[in-house]
Amino acid sequence: MDEAVLSWKIIRSSKECGLIQLDGEQVPLEGSLTVAPTKTTTYGLSISRLGMSRLLGSHTITVDTSACITVLIPESLVRTIIQEKLDALLEESDYLYEREPLTLEIDDTGVTLKFRLAIDIAGIDDPKLDINCQVTLEMEDGKVIIAFNSISIEIRPGGFPTGVPATDATINTDIEKVKYEAPNQLSEYANNLPVSNLLPNLKIHTISTSEDLITVTLCPTP
Repeated sequence: MDEAVLSWKIIRSSKECGLIQLDGEQVPLEGSLTVAPTKTTTYGLSISRLGMSRLLGSHTITVDTSACITVLIPESLVRTIIQEKLDALLEESDYLYEREPLTLEIDDTGVTLKFRLAIDIAGIDDPKLDINCQVTLEMEDGKVIIAFNSISIEIRPGGFPTGVPATDATINTDIEKVKYEAPNQLSEYANNLPVSNLLPNLKIHTISTSEDLITVTLCPTP
């Protein structure tokens, strides 16, 4: 929602000492902080000394979401979105193909994807290619972005084969596309939800994941 500015100024005697904190974060005696809470939030200013803490003051910022709507994106739809992007990327590749269906799981930590591919190289047994990544959905400048928490790539057996034609660069490019473009299709979908076309004055307010579900809240723009 809209931003708000918290300002404070503390005057204390020279005998007083302690750590000034705003919601657990150290701050100077005087300052300001711009915040944009996604829900009604109370901010507390406190002083801590010798293991004891005293509240100096607090301020509550009320966020009204009564006019907002919630869109639920089930895991099955997310899997379809990613699978369609993967199919398109593999269609463009001369070397990669899918050996097992995409595995996708959603929980409160984010989205886990497991791509099980193979590399088509003439004259040798096709190496197996496993790409695993775990991502979270975050907001940045009013848009949904994908944050990669972990990525791993394994080529079996024994890594990339030696003595093959000079196609390493092309294959690596194809792998990079799968690794990044397939997961990022999810942010593309979230930023262009069908409801946004019907109600263009709505803007994404929050996005979160839970068991088998992505929840998007859209609110009217001022």
